[in-house]
Amino acid sequence: MEIPARHSPTLDLNDLPPESTRRASEETVTSYNPATQLAIGEVPRVLAHHAPAVMERAREAQRAWRRRPLTQRVEVIDKILAGLMTWRDDLLELVVEELGMTPLEARRSWWRLMALMRTVLRRAPQLLGDEELDLGSGLWAKGRERGFASWRPRGVVVCAASSYEVLETTVAQALSALVAGNAVVVVSDEGAPLLLSSVANVVAQAGVGAGLWTGVCGGDELAEALARQADAIITHHSASSVRRLRAAAAERLIPIWGRAPGADVAVVLNDANLVESARAVVWSAMCGAGRRQTAIRRVWVQQSIAAVFTDQVVAEVLRLRQGVPGVEDIEVGPQADFAQVEHLEELIDDAVEKGAKLLVGGSRRRRCEGAFFEPTVIAGVDETMRLWQAPVPGPIVALTVMRSPAEASMRCREQGGPVRASIFSKSVSVAREVGQQFEAAVVAINEPAGDLPPEPGEREAACGGLRDLDPLHALRASSRRKIFVEARVNPRSRLRLRGFEDSERQLRLLDTLIALRFESGVVSRITRLWRQLRPQ
Repeated sequence: MEIPARHSPTLDLNDLPPESTRRASEETVTSYNPATQLAIGEVPRVLAHHAPAVMERAREAQRAWRRRPLTQRVEVIDKILAGLMTWRDDLLELVVEELGMTPLEARRSWWRLMALMRTVLRRAPQLLGDEELDLGSGLWAKGRERGFASWRPRGVVVCAASSYEVLETTVAQALSALVAGNAVVVVSDEGAPLLLSSVANVVAQAGVGAGLWTGVCGGDELAEALARQADAIITHHSASSVRRLRAAAAERLIPIWGRAPGADVAVVLNDANLVESARAVVWSAMCGAGRRQTAIRRVWVQQSIAAVFTDQVVAEVLRLRQGVPGVEDIEVGPQADFAQVEHLEELIDDAVEKGAKLLVGGSRRRRCEGAFFEPTVIAGVDETMRLWQAPVPGPIVALTVMRSPAEASMRCREQGGPVRASIFSKSVSVAREVGQQFEAAVVAINEPAGDLPPEPGEREAACGGLRDLDPLHALRASSRRKIFVEARVNPRSRLRLRGFEDSERQLRLLDTLIALRFESGVVSRITRLWRQLRPQ
């Protein structure tokens, strides 16, 4: 694959002060194909003490960018999308090679990116345009004041990328922040730096000024250092990284949104179509090798159908093929690295020691050279096991038997509640009633909730209330709402309730207005009001 951008850094270290680049020039981040463990490229490592220079460079570019009219910014982003489409085949090849996605999942991700951004560009003039404000119906305010709100960019937005769903999360959100007039600093995951490096250089080829989109790679310390100087933060990284970035955002009271791996659940009721339910559960848990942030992590099965449903799930998993994406015809790809595989093995061993029953898989796939973990089905998982307690980025179906949906919802609430719940039942009314019992932001009936489009907009993710925004809603989230109120009150009006002069008369007038608005006896109240207002 020949993308010129792939072989050059998105941030030229020569643009930084010499004393700050001396150490960085000696270090690089190498990207490996997770399926073959072969090196496919490298990018310079940017260290945490470079953050001030990076942010200053971005702020300087943003000052010029924010002065451009919205229509011009939309045209530039449209040109960027055209550039991405020009390099589509090569970028998709890199998605498969570096992220370990199957060709099918890579194209699904590309489709979501383009569909989201087309919606953003179409709706941007409406969402970021000036709007009239309703100033209320107060007797002295109605018709006497006029207000409107406008949206202004926040400044520099830091985006901490994930190692898997990069296109529809990081790239789409960052492009939305650009539309809103911000500059963006994109921090790549150390396991997947090349894709974002290539995207950043395609952005530069579209005529975006230097520093407006800055791509860096340097780990959690760099992301935290940048976040402490940012005006807004977008994160789709690991749960531990999200906690650090949330702390940085809380110190400066700046907005943060994104998503971390959650505890999404599926609930299979005794009247569900077992074949279709099993296929849906296996798809959501295994697609993307379980690395998707919206994958189903736990499955609750009603006791009367547990044995039959478990057999059906095992049969579906045994039909899956695993191998090198893009080379073999497969459904399940690799994990990010061997450390993730070892972590999954530890979680399975811990669950088995505490009473869970391993039915399929549970270990590294030995015949493959890369970081492959076998598609796994494990039954009898409960709260005492680490597999239950932590979000698991792997191809694992963890089954738990429930006597009733109420038991499942109660046990889920004790663990903080799921982000999304998928309810499987032939009765939609019953599924809705069960869905009401779960403290989930999104409930899907007879389909995986993670496959729903992000149209609901704003959701609360599992990592402590982090807002999960789609790129359309990120337009306003990365902007400040500025309100203008124009007073048109006659300075000589008797209803003017401002100023310190004649405070005793204002007190009497307010008491009369309150009584007129909220008490009975309208005629007598109007008479009292007239007496208060007439000249002495």
